[in-house]
Amino acid sequence: MNSNSSPLMQFNRNCNQVIEESVNRLARSGFTVVESFDLQVARANHSDCTCPQHGTDQCACQLAILLVYEKDALPISLMVHGNQEWTEISIVETPDQKIKPALRAKITAALQPEYFLHSGHESVTSVS
Repeated sequence: MNSNSSPLMQFNRNCNQVIEESVNRLARSGFTVVESFDLQVARANHSDCTCPQHGTDQCACQLAILLVYEKDALPISLMVHGNQEWTEISIVETPDQKIKPALRAKITAALQPEYFLHSGHESVTSVS
């Protein structure tokens, strides 16, 4: 199964804080959110695992997958990637699951209320 992720927004903020705030914002907007993967939790039992970015086992990188549910629909996957200084949130699409523009806009508005994504508009916003 091929998947494609398209960036929704970037933050000049700590990734773990953005993950926590994103879960809270989505929940306040009526979504159910489940964190299905957390890189730091996954690598916790692998002390000899070196980071390809830093070359040490003191990796500050983070990658989380958030499953975002709306009512009885299939989940939308959000990939949250970053470190202590920046974070990028992307939405993941597969050939079997295309994201409707209205749902994409609703998720984006929930994550960053002052940013509105117009139907058919594919861009990334940077948020401080």
